[in-house]
Amino acid sequence: MTEKKIAKGSNSDSIENLVESQKEEVVITSKNEKLIDDSSISDKKSKIKIQQIASSAGHNKSQIATLKGLSLNKIGKIAELEDTVFVRGMVNKVKHLLRVF
Repeated sequence: MTEKKIAKGSNSDSIENLVESQKEEVVITSKNEKLIDDSSISDKKSKIKIQQIASSAGHNKSQIATLKGLSLNKIGKIAELEDTVFVRGMVNKVKHLLRVF
């Protein structure tokens, strides 16, 4: 972007020149147009398999909610989830109740 100084006395010309110099090219995309192909991203992510091996009875509410977030609510139930940082954090929080494959 070029900078122009406004001289005293010729306000209308200077302002028009300043506005002209600050115009930038804008690219507009439609809402339906995908910039990234979602199918290729999901193929690259690996899966993590976890099994609940202990009861949530007697544990605090946040650990019970974490198990529900991992789709686990009964002993022996197995869930297969995408291997992301968030899932790994949840697994780490209740690792004493789980077995990871």
